[in-house]
Order: sequence, then C-alpha cells, then structure tokens
Amino acid sequence: MRNKNIFFFLWNYSIKSMKSMRKTKILFSALFALSIIVLAGCSKEKDAEEISPEEKEAIMEIAMEYLFLDTKILGDALNNGGIFQAPVSFPSGLSTLNPGSALSEDDNTCPMVTIESEEETSMTVLVDYGSGCTDLDGVRKSGQIELHYSIDFDKMEMLISLNYSDFGFGIYTINGTYDIRQKGETEQNFDGNYTITKEGSGATKFEITANTSRNDDGFVYNANASAVSTRNNKEFKWKYKFEEPGIMPFDCDNFTSGLIKFTHANGKQVGSLDFGDGECDNEATLTVNGKTETIYFEN
Repeated sequence: MRNKNIFFFLWNYSIKSMKSMRKTKILFSALFALSIIVLAGCSKEKDAEEISPEEKEAIMEIAMEYLFLDTKILGDALNNGGIFQAPVSFPSGLSTLNPGSALSEDDNTCPMVTIESEEETSMTVLVDYGSGCTDLDGVRKSGQIELHYSIDFDKMEMLISLNYSDFGFGIYTINGTYDIRQKGETEQNFDGNYTITKEGSGATKFEITANTSRNDDGFVYNANASAVSTRNNKEFKWKYKFEEPGIMPFDCDNFTSGLIKFTHANGKQVGSLDFGDGECDNEATLTVNGKTETIYFEN
C-alpha cells in the first residue's frame, strides 16, 4: 500500500395499555402482549445463535479480499487526478494540482483527464476510461471517476469528493461515492458508500468511516465499516472495526501493529486480524474458528 496518506438496526417497540378496558379487550391485550414477548424472545434467541464455522470462513474470505481493495482503488483515482496528497497551501486557484500529471507518456490517452470547471477555491475533474483501456500501470480500466475539490484556505482544509460510475478496475466494478477531508497536513477523514462487484461473482456494498492522523513517527489509522456481500446467491452481512489503531511508521509500507475485529451483523464475532507488535515485516495474523494463519501483504 504505497498510498500511505490515502488509507487505507435496532428494532424498538413499545406497548401501551389502557386502564379502562372491557374484559375481552384486557384478555386480548394480554394475549397480544404475550405473543410480542414470545416473538421478541425468539428474535433475541435467533440473534444470539452462533455463526457456523463455514459461514465464518466465508465471511473472512470475503473480508480479506476487500479489506484493502478500496485503498488501491482510491489511490489509483487520486493519482490519475494528479493529487499526490499535496500540502494544503496552493497559491491561487486549484489548477496548481495539475490534473493528469500522473500520465508520464505524452501519447497516453488512458484515461482522458478533463477539467470540467474551475473556480478560485473549487474544481471538478473528470477521469474517463471510456469503454476500456490499459493504463500505464498495466491494469485495464473503464468507466468514469468524477472528482470535485474544494478548499478552505482559512481553515487549511480540503474536501475531495469522488463519484465512481461503472469504474472498472481489473476484475472489479465500482459504483458510489467516497469523500476525503484533509485537515491541515496531519489529519484525514473518510466517508465511503459504494458497491464493488467482482467479475463472475456477487457484489459487496460498503459503508465506511475512517480517519488517519500523522505524528512524528508515522500514521495512525482507525475505521468502522459495515458490508453486505453476495456469494453463490447467499447474502453475508458483516462488519469490521479497528479495536486497536493501525500504526504505520514512515519507513514501512504496511501496518506494524493494530487489531481488527470482524463480526456478523448480529454482533457475534467472526474473526480477527492482528498486525503484530511493531515489527516492519508486512505480516499479520488471521484468526478464525480458533485457527491462526500468517498472511503477507504485497507492497
């Protein structure tokens, strides 16, 4: 993950009874209340059911596939928009961001980057891959990403809003939105609401909130996300949360410590991912069904 800065229902009811009721109504109310209690008990019992080992493994397989995919997609979108996480200190106008600067070959037209509008403190850029083309990184992409930037010089804040329209990224297609708020040079807040559909498989709908802060040693990352994934015509509802912040020193490409807990929608734990004790080794320990496995992250 080289884009370090880019990181990566409750149902309530109540029953009100009236004091002056005929006996038949009282009896009916009592039976009705009893039925509600029984149904509520069944609902709680169902929610409390353990997740089968097979379902836990299925959820974790999906989660590990998508956990950092959004970072790659987001980084690609921002780089093609020419952002490169520049400090929020532009002289005048946002054209100093130089959209399209990621295109190192003059004759490369994948993607076509167009400034749709530009004001003193805002700009909209369209990154268009058309029906499909191979980018400079060798990945075939298609569709469009519209990026809108707005900046508040007094607060030293910049908001980047991305809108994905059938954005094809290899075997994945992305639709939805992602907002990044840069506060000064040390903090970023993220809000995402998007769907990733894998070729030959189902879709995963994400809602994520996250934040990254920078200190003298590196980056600190926190995130909460909920997702609904479809595989083989079966729906899996799952969530994840950083129980311990992800820590990434400046001289490492991945987290060196941090703990993510994965749960089912009913709150039952599914598994965890532990990034370790601070060693820069690009490894993490995955735990599911009482079994652990070391996984490795590519740079």
